[in-house]
Amino acid sequence: MSQPEIPGNRSRNLINPDSDPPNTMSESESLALISQMIQTAREEHNENGLGWRVWGWILFIASLGTFFMLEYNLKGSFWFWNLALPVGVILMIITSYRKKSHKRNRTYAQDLLDRMGVGFFASVLSMVAGINFYYQVADNPGDIDFWGFFFILYAFWMYIHGSALRFKPLMVGAALNWLAGIAMFGIDEMKYEMLMGALAILLGYLVPGYLLLHQSKKKSNRNV
Repeated sequence: MSQPEIPGNRSRNLINPDSDPPNTMSESESLALISQMIQTAREEHNENGLGWRVWGWILFIASLGTFFMLEYNLKGSFWFWNLALPVGVILMIITSYRKKSHKRNRTYAQDLLDRMGVGFFASVLSMVAGINFYYQVADNPGDIDFWGFFFILYAFWMYIHGSALRFKPLMVGAALNWLAGIAMFGIDEMKYEMLMGALAILLGYLVPGYLLLHQSKKKSNRNV
């Protein structure tokens, strides 16, 4: 004969009857939590575009400088890139350290984007190191059409950050850099790849960076 059901005990844990029932979230509560996390990430990363402007100028000068070096047959055109990227990474580390020292209470969303940024720039530096290593050890090094890969990687980082901020100019910049990276594989002369790269950096990094600065100033003025 089955035991009679005791009213009110349906939510009891059968293994441990004295324990409380597990907490569950409804669908609306889950959506509200996700929305709150997205909004928190947007507020925390409501930047003034400093990083995009600094990197934009570094990459723009490296691209345009390489173009002029090749146009006028000057030696050492690769030094622009060999110097630009390490300098940019050093500035990024300094900026990240200063952010951490000024803001101790950091959330998971903020740390995640920062860690992705470190991974992105480590990938770029690894590509530069690998290309230099190839030219050092190869007996008969040929031309490698690698610049398109760099700009495709730049576009990926723009898209991730633009999505986190829900900032359309960065996402448009990502699309432009994806297109530029693809187009570079069809360009024979490196100097024209550099010219196209400079234009992609101008529209993808610098323009959104200054738009973020303008947006940040407007928000600061409203809060005064």
